[in-house]
Amino acid sequence: MKKVLKLTVIIISVLLIASLATLFSLSNTLSKRFAKKYKPNTTKIIIPADSASIRRGNILTTALCTNCHGSDLGGIEIFNKPRVGIIYSRNITPGGETKNFSDADWINAIRFGVREDGTPLFVMPSKDDYNKMSDDDLGCMIAYLKTIKPSDKNWPLNAHGLTFYGKIFMQTGGLGHSIFSAEKIDMNDNSPRTSPAKKETAEYGGYLVSLSDCKYCHGPELNGGVDTGTTDPPAPNITPGGNLGNWNMEQFIKTIRLGVTPSGKHLNPGYMPWTSIAAFQDTELKAIYAFLKSQPALKDSKR
Repeated sequence: MKKVLKLTVIIISVLLIASLATLFSLSNTLSKRFAKKYKPNTTKIIIPADSASIRRGNILTTALCTNCHGSDLGGIEIFNKPRVGIIYSRNITPGGETKNFSDADWINAIRFGVREDGTPLFVMPSKDDYNKMSDDDLGCMIAYLKTIKPSDKNWPLNAHGLTFYGKIFMQTGGLGHSIFSAEKIDMNDNSPRTSPAKKETAEYGGYLVSLSDCKYCHGPELNGGVDTGTTDPPAPNITPGGNLGNWNMEQFIKTIRLGVTPSGKHLNPGYMPWTSIAAFQDTELKAIYAFLKSQPALKDSKR
């Protein structure tokens, strides 16, 4: 009996040690991912200075960036879970870390998800959103970002304060998203990027849906049900097989503009960033609607 008990204790001890070793390995691996250096093969793009281009940059930046960087783009606390830690977004105004950015620094950050020192930006959605943004649109965004009012908000430089558990959570797929876009982007791809004509077409709408990363929450087929690794509720089905199939274009635009669906449901901006997307002009929202209506009518996902 004593031998059996002793053997059991040994086995439990070995398993415990192995488990702890695995956890520390996961934590250390994440630290190495934070520290890895990347060198994008950056090609110059035109940064316009005319008022029409800056207005275009304003629309794009408001629609795509304010949800994470705040309405003034001075950065916000975007994630705070006691067990996991805190994640901050950067102050990207001329009063923040980006005040001395060169055009190449902006391109590397937005298109490649790489900091000015070569390390990867944390939870910057370059891979799924911005890597394929047209050179024209990217140039307009950079032009606008150089003109905005400086903010003196100051956030931790590493943009995160993860606990030991939080590091393991992230390393094992937490947030349901690539936490380092730089790992999945071809740093040598400096090919010119273009976009479809800015018209009320499904093709242009598809480009905007890609920039807005709708598939992160609504799923690769846009029929909802994605587990984002948080306590957030799963996003709904936005193919014609969901409620969207019963909406006309005017109802869709009104929903985005006011945050209230045709049935009277109020959209929670903490989950659905309608206040940001509302910055798009009617042409862009009509294009998004055309794209969504062109998708297969799928049943709600049960992921």
